[in-house]
Amino acid sequence: MRMRKWLFTLLLTGGCPAGTGTTTVVYSTNPPPAHHGTTTTTYTTTTNPAPPSDPVTYTPPPPPSDPYEVNVGVAVEPAYVPPLTPTYTDVTTDPSGDEVPDLDVFYDELEQFGSWYDDRTYGFVFAPSTTNYVPYSNGYWKNTEYGFTWVSADPFGWATDHYGRWVWVNRWVWAPDTTWGPAWVQWRVGDGWCGWAPAGYTDDAYVPDEQWRFVPAAKLMVRDVKTHYATSALPTFVKNTAPVHRYNRFKKAVWVAGPDDEWLKHQRVQAQRERFEIKDSGRYDKEQRKAAETRVRDHRKDNREWEARRRRDQQVRKDLEAKQRQQELERKKLEADYKRLDDERRRQADEQRRFAERQRQWDEQQKAAKDEAARRKLEEEKRKLEEDRRRYEEQRKKDIEADKRRRDEDRRKKDELARRQQLELEKRRVEDQRRADEEKRKKAEWEAKKLADEAKKKDEYDRKQRAEEDKRKAEELKKAEWDRKQKDEADKKRLAEEARKKDEYDRKLAAEERKKAEELKKAEWDRKQKDEADKKRLAEEARKKDEYDRKQRAEDEKKAEAEKRRLAEEARKKDEYDRKQRAEDEKKAEAEKRRLAEEARKKDEYDRKQRAEDEKKAEAEKRRLAEEARKKDEYDRKQRAEDEKRRLADEAKKKDEYDRKQKADEQRKAEEEKRKKLDEDQRKKAEEQRRYQEEERKKKEADEAAKRAQEDERRKKEEYDRKQKADEQRKAEEEKRKKLDEDQRKKAEEQRRYQEEERKKKEADEAAKRAQEDERRKKEEYDRKQKADDAAKKAQADAAAKKAEEDKKRADDQKRRDDEAKRKAEEGKRRRP
Repeated sequence: MRMRKWLFTLLLTGGCPAGTGTTTVVYSTNPPPAHHGTTTTTYTTTTNPAPPSDPVTYTPPPPPSDPYEVNVGVAVEPAYVPPLTPTYTDVTTDPSGDEVPDLDVFYDELEQFGSWYDDRTYGFVFAPSTTNYVPYSNGYWKNTEYGFTWVSADPFGWATDHYGRWVWVNRWVWAPDTTWGPAWVQWRVGDGWCGWAPAGYTDDAYVPDEQWRFVPAAKLMVRDVKTHYATSALPTFVKNTAPVHRYNRFKKAVWVAGPDDEWLKHQRVQAQRERFEIKDSGRYDKEQRKAAETRVRDHRKDNREWEARRRRDQQVRKDLEAKQRQQELERKKLEADYKRLDDERRRQADEQRRFAERQRQWDEQQKAAKDEAARRKLEEEKRKLEEDRRRYEEQRKKDIEADKRRRDEDRRKKDELARRQQLELEKRRVEDQRRADEEKRKKAEWEAKKLADEAKKKDEYDRKQRAEEDKRKAEELKKAEWDRKQKDEADKKRLAEEARKKDEYDRKLAAEERKKAEELKKAEWDRKQKDEADKKRLAEEARKKDEYDRKQRAEDEKKAEAEKRRLAEEARKKDEYDRKQRAEDEKKAEAEKRRLAEEARKKDEYDRKQRAEDEKKAEAEKRRLAEEARKKDEYDRKQRAEDEKRRLADEAKKKDEYDRKQKADEQRKAEEEKRKKLDEDQRKKAEEQRRYQEEERKKKEADEAAKRAQEDERRKKEEYDRKQKADEQRKAEEEKRKKLDEDQRKKAEEQRRYQEEERKKKEADEAAKRAQEDERRKKEEYDRKQKADDAAKKAQADAAAKKAEEDKKRADDQKRRDDEAKRKAEEGKRRRP
């Protein structure tokens, strides 16, 4: 379809010269080279009058007349017609800096400015946070030797405006790529107007008319270009302008170059070549590229998500490359058709010249004819000539009508294709919205699940802690209850025994009283015998009690000695642990000291290398400035010669006056821009200094917090040890008191209780050891994290300080260059006559 459009338009421009009246110029599109997609719609354009200065209130001219309604006559060429075929200019200088090493850099650095999602056509794409974002709108153009370069004011413009492509899917999203370019846009120009829009990956990439940016030609190179955008009747601007296909090549790289010098000269646009700046172009210096490669390697380690993205990107790249190869074949076929059309146009021109020559010869022969026979012969030749012309005109009219029908059919198909594309875009928008909602839902579910799992783990941990605490309290209560029951049973047995003995004594006493009268003598003797027996029994009981007390004291002394040895062993182990801990801390401090010394040595080495590189760069900059000064002197000399020639004519005087005013305005604007830049640099420097001081303050606060936390841990540990010892000592005293109170308990029960207590004591010791080990491990983990955080903060502070120093150096160099250029300009003005 596009090929037929080209054929029709080229046939019209070559074979249908316009007659008198309104000049009609028909432009046709030609597809760009590979990797540079533009729209391929055929536009019919009339010569527009200059619009008003305010593009907002500009009313575009009415639609052009039908290009097929032409008269046979002499063609009138316009003042400027953009080339129909792509033009290429070879660049001899490699752009400064390096390209982005890998797509992973974009995924990492653009995450904070929007979101990434998987598009079914372009793979993972970046959608800015602002839904109505329009690319190549916030910034300005700079004319460099590599073509029109877009200097973006967006925080992510260094990537999205120089790499990859913006594609329209009911909003603008960015598909990443590592191929650099000054600006990936398509251009359209007209009489007094210029416009641009993002270029997709394919020739038929869709761009809505409302997404184009049109400005007056005189405002193309101003810094505040966004204040001059046309905001109404954009479809008419698109319709009444012609596409520009101009590219710059360096080796195998091809970049979009923008409007050519002839158009700029025709529109009186002052677009002098400016120097290429790395910071304005999105390219990396050596250090930035090295840091980016390091980040890419770190992200690729055990990161399945990034690996999945890489596989998806490779698949998408293969599909896009296949489409681009197919488009390349179509372009070659179209070039052959274009060549055939050129031949056809030349043939028609030859035919017209032949008709004109025959007409001229007939007129001459008519004047020279003297007899009737010659005049009849000339009349016959004239009749044949008119017949040939009539047949030719009829054939041309048939061809034009057929072409018009085919054009209408193509327009209908184009409208149908646009409608299908719109429906497809709407479906994709709904699908993308559904996918985004699904992603949000999954993310919310994942967050909820994560929070639920964390809450569950925390509840489980709290439940275990409470269970352990309840178990410990239950054991203590059980032990206290068991001790109380044992004591109660012993008291009951003792009282029962005493009561039994008392009852027995009372019965015997009653029996003795009843028999007292009868057996007084016997009772006296019995009493004596009983007293002696009681004395012996009491003596035996006292001896047994003394023996039992002696054994009990010996056992208590043994237990106290064992307890003393255990406490001494624990104190020795604790001292040994503290000594090892101090030794480890000293080793760590020594290692940290060596590490800091090594880092200081490396930093000194890096600073020395950096100073050497800076000196080399300064020397190279000095040579470059000298070369630029020489070129500028040469240019000034030529300019003076041209000014001397222009001074001879009044037109030259007017133009000189206009140039002086223009230069004064540009100088004023440059000085204003310079002042703004210096103010911005000072503000950034102050902000950087404040940020650095804030980071230092936070670092000191973090160090103090870490020290306080360590001191709290040490104090808590000492408090815990002191309480543990006090509890153990209290338990030992309580146990000893209970043992002394339980005189009547049987030896077997005493032995069993003692063994039970020993087992529980060992378990308590093991639990205490485990608690101490957990405390030590937590402390080591905390120290390790704290050191890692300190190292990260230090590295961040060093990077910020380095960046501030580099910014300051660049600002000083720029200021020095600007002062030098201003001084030379003033000297050049003073030297002029």
